[in-house]
Amino acid sequence: MSIIRIKEKAVVLYRNHETVVLFALKFLMGLVLFGRINSVGYFREGFSFAGGALWTLGLSALFAVAPPTAAHLVLLLAVMIQISLSLELTLVVFLIGACILIFYCRLQPQRSFIILAMLLGFYFRIPYAVVLVAGLYVGFAAIIPVAIGSAIWGFLPLFSGLAGRAPTQDLVDFDMIAATDSLAEIYISLHAQFTGDFLWVFNSFIFAMVIISVYAVSRLTINYSKEISLILGGVLCIFGVIMSSGVSENAASTGSAIFFTLLSVVLAQAVRFFDLALDYKKVEYVEFEDEDNYYYVKIINKLKSPDAPVPAPARVPRETPAKPHAARRAPASRREPEPRRAPRGRAAPKKVYTRRPPPPESDYWDEDH
Repeated sequence: MSIIRIKEKAVVLYRNHETVVLFALKFLMGLVLFGRINSVGYFREGFSFAGGALWTLGLSALFAVAPPTAAHLVLLLAVMIQISLSLELTLVVFLIGACILIFYCRLQPQRSFIILAMLLGFYFRIPYAVVLVAGLYVGFAAIIPVAIGSAIWGFLPLFSGLAGRAPTQDLVDFDMIAATDSLAEIYISLHAQFTGDFLWVFNSFIFAMVIISVYAVSRLTINYSKEISLILGGVLCIFGVIMSSGVSENAASTGSAIFFTLLSVVLAQAVRFFDLALDYKKVEYVEFEDEDNYYYVKIINKLKSPDAPVPAPARVPRETPAKPHAARRAPASRREPEPRRAPRGRAAPKKVYTRRPPPPESDYWDEDH
């Protein structure tokens, strides 16, 4: 079986079962995310259920059926439960997550999934695949969620370390001085991470350049513009990997990073192929004009397998001649009443016209008046 035939069957399967496929994809995404979150384990005694497999499966199912904003809220609550051993850190995480949820996820619910896709991309070491696909299909609007995902991934080790060494306080015997000291320590750690390690900033800049380049080249009217844009984006990604190894000591080894970057380009090309495969060997150009415009159209055939069924030609309805414009009748209030038709077999009643009687003579009327 050829790869074109596999692609056609996959597209037909997705169109026939789109709801089930999307639910399965969101469930798998939630399974990976909640599995990673629930491995933190710095929760209080009352949340001992938060580390089990049923908890992870339940949250994944809720994440799959919930709307985008509610799904992000479930993720935030799961993170807060896992680090609830430190009330101060829980408060900081809640404020950061609420800002992201209110100012972006609520306004862009569908594009906010790019943030989660970036986290999964970093987890599987293929973030450039998400960046290339986002630049090809979303465009400039993908820069913000990609930068947010990169920043969250960059600060995850810091939050995990703070949750492990933060002092534990009870809600009953809450010490305000100790809480203030803990908040000051968290602020100092965040400031040091923000100003000391510029890897996430540099990665966000490279991601933005890749998105802009891929989107700009893919909109050109040349043959293979989408494929060329992905290759150009891959070259920029490799350049970013080489440069990031000199920016930060925490960067991965150059060889493995280049390998996963090439793998990201291959995955992005696969997504592009299964979405739309074009046959540039049969390109046609059509030119025509009317009274107002001049049209220059480029026609590219889709790649299809030889045994693909030929669709039936579209049925064009006949044009019926227009009826002559009928005279517009006057409103009912201005029309004269029509004479009543007589029943069949009977003569129509004759109209009887009577004169209006003269007004009665007044007693005060006389000839001289």
